[in-house]
Amino acid sequence: MQADIDARIKESQKNSAGQSNTTGGGSDAWKAMQADIEARIKGSQNQAKVNAGPAKPVAGSKGLSGLYLRHEQTWMGTSLNYREEHYYFMPDGRFYKGVPPEGPSAFNWAKVQAEHPELCGQYGINGDKITLSYAGSAPYSWLLKMKNSENMEMNYAPTNKVEKFGGNARISGSFARGTVFAGNYSYAGAPTITAAGTYTFHPDGTVTTDSTTGIDGDTKVSGVTIGLQGGNRGTYTINGNDLTLNLGGQSKRCTIYPVSDNGRILRISIDGALYEKKK
Repeated sequence: MQADIDARIKESQKNSAGQSNTTGGGSDAWKAMQADIEARIKGSQNQAKVNAGPAKPVAGSKGLSGLYLRHEQTWMGTSLNYREEHYYFMPDGRFYKGVPPEGPSAFNWAKVQAEHPELCGQYGINGDKITLSYAGSAPYSWLLKMKNSENMEMNYAPTNKVEKFGGNARISGSFARGTVFAGNYSYAGAPTITAAGTYTFHPDGTVTTDSTTGIDGDTKVSGVTIGLQGGNRGTYTINGNDLTLNLGGQSKRCTIYPVSDNGRILRISIDGALYEKKK
């Protein structure tokens, strides 16, 4: 398959070079060849996912449950590389690397594993080590320091269970996001953003946005994004770590959690994208 794709790419490049000195003629044939190459590459990638199969179970104790955020810092010689990673652990030994697509209550393991097996894994705890196993990859172990059920260190990086809202919760205030993170963040780690935006939540269950478009959080590889047009007014519901936004005729289910200090909400995370509360 790969050799055939490489041959088609070389042929396409040769045709492309020839067309730079001509007009019309082979343009349609060249486009058809490009489409064929892209289809073959996509088919090869999909087949690789199928061939990988599910991650194999790992020996050891289980019991971790819920969404955790891991903060990793690495000194690169001249700069400090910082990365955030979310892990959604299940007490039976399964985990998903990222925030749950469409919120924890709607998390569908079979669906996510079929679409993105590379993000679905198995874990096992043995003494001071946690072993993680992914589909198609050899298991590896990290040092684990458990402080309590909600706070630990995985491979020396602080890993904490995220906070939860109460049932049918209401929040008040404007939360803005305007930072663009660089490429040193992992694809399944920290969020990215293509446009700044603000959500203004009201205690009566209504919410407005100004210019929020094209925001991807920590679920982007699973095809879950927040892409609501600016200037909309609608409603929201929050239950635990589940957020439903009804804006501009669209309904979006997301993962949400607060970042608070002594009960005062300073920030909120929506699908892994962090929003700062305006003063």
